[in-house]
Amino acid sequence: MSLLASLRLIVEVVGEDGVETAWAPEPTRFTPASLLPKREVVSLTGSAFTALSPPSGAKAAIIDVGTSVSLTLKGLTGDSGTTVAPASSPIGLPLVVPLGATPSIGFANGSATAQTVTVWWF
Repeated sequence: MSLLASLRLIVEVVGEDGVETAWAPEPTRFTPASLLPKREVVSLTGSAFTALSPPSGAKAAIIDVGTSVSLTLKGLTGDSGTTVAPASSPIGLPLVVPLGATPSIGFANGSATAQTVTVWWF
């Protein structure tokens, strides 16, 4: 029996007038590699780049940055990356990242202190 992963994203926003706006595209379904999904808590060294280690065959990652600040998602050390948690007023949205055949992914921690993120590999 093969495993089927189904990732569904639902966004709901309720305004001051109580009117709700929602966006819920059809779920994405795929067969993950064996031994997946896998949950991993990753410690990010302060003021440094930390490479993530996707398990063999991983096709996607959901990354919960929580209350972390000053994080930049990067492909490799020299890459300028994309800020996913600013230095102030982060909103802590989880990231859904599709992965290619040989993914290279990590975080530059702009904070002087260590921080953690939780990664679910699929």
